[in-house]
Amino acid sequence: MNWVVIEDKGVVKVLKKVPIRIRSNYLYWKRLIVNDGFYKMIETRGFNFEKLKGDRTGQYSCRLSRGYRIIFEIRNEELCVLVLEMNKHEY
Repeated sequence: MNWVVIEDKGVVKVLKKVPIRIRSNYLYWKRLIVNDGFYKMIETRGFNFEKLKGDRTGQYSCRLSRGYRIIFEIRNEELCVLVLEMNKHEY
């Protein structure tokens, strides 16, 4: 069975405004999940997969670049990744 990536409306809006390199990294991340499965994406070092804490318990993040990250939830029983937001990461 294939994984599905569902994007929040806000993510679709942000994708139109981000630099092409960030959009390209996001589309690669998304293709990796759909074609090879979620666990293959975790093994890919460049995304720095992290489990979030505090108010974001149950959510995860991946870096698309040093400045941008995506925040998402995983629904294993549905083989679904729900992308909640894409934002500039504050250091």
